[in-house]
Amino acid sequence: FRGRSPNALPNPGHNGILTSGALDAFFGPGLIRNAGEHGFRVGGSNGSEVTTANLQIKNPTIRNSGQCGLKLWSGSNLVPINRVQVDNALIVDCGDDGDALGFNDFGAMVQNVTDGQFNGLQVVKDALAYLRLIAQPQDDLAF
Repeated sequence: FRGRSPNALPNPGHNGILTSGALDAFFGPGLIRNAGEHGFRVGGSNGSEVTTANLQIKNPTIRNSGQCGLKLWSGSNLVPINRVQVDNALIVDCGDDGDALGFNDFGAMVQNVTDGQFNGLQVVKDALAYLRLIAQPQDDLAF
């Protein structure tokens, strides 16, 4: 969906939570609200990626992020993100309106994930439900 969050920022580095190279990590229930860039981002800046594996993200609520509410992307050198499970994520009113950003205006964006499971993922704007998930053909995703 398109619709600018009041928190949208043109510059990177304003994430609610940013992980890169996390191994065997668990993120339990919580609220991420009003991030200027991504609410919850897995994968760091271009060219800085190391292996990320065995992530569990359980019951997050992500509201009003300027860009993606949930972004899993390993950067330009395409080191895969391995074994990710996201359960019961609620993403509300996230996403930029695409001003020269193009690929950062989704509720949820997933690229270069191997062995991913996404259960109960909800992306909503107002009372209407939207989901835009980008996956590469070689990804092994279970929904």
